[in-house]
Amino acid sequence: MGDCRHRIFLPRERRGVAIVRLDGPIDAASASFLETARASTGAKAVRVWVLDLEQVRYVNSRGMAYLIFLHDVLRSEDRMLLLANPQPKVKVVLEMMGLTGVLKLHRKVSAALEIPEVRRTLRGRLSAAGASRRGS
Repeated sequence: MGDCRHRIFLPRERRGVAIVRLDGPIDAASASFLETARASTGAKAVRVWVLDLEQVRYVNSRGMAYLIFLHDVLRSEDRMLLLANPQPKVKVVLEMMGLTGVLKLHRKVSAALEIPEVRRTLRGRLSAAGASRRGS
């Protein structure tokens, strides 16, 4: 397992957002990649992480545990994790494990980015950036 190829996009028109397109299973290897990506993208600059699950066909227990960990870490830092485009089998697994109460699923990346919580989270980033500039 673990043949997961990912791409990370930091859209200019959506400052503070990282869209991670996963291609392969969510398992220990992809969890390691995501953790490295989170650390290397300027962790505080990215306020909203969207995982595009369109090409994910499988998630194992290590992958689910990492998603919960990532959600909890980001939430403790007033940041967000959103999941988009889940394949039917992946969605069923997440629902059966009771994770959809914690990890919110969205049909598309664009739909995930339009929820009010995203705007509030990004507004918090802009407010914090403005305050740090004024304090300098």
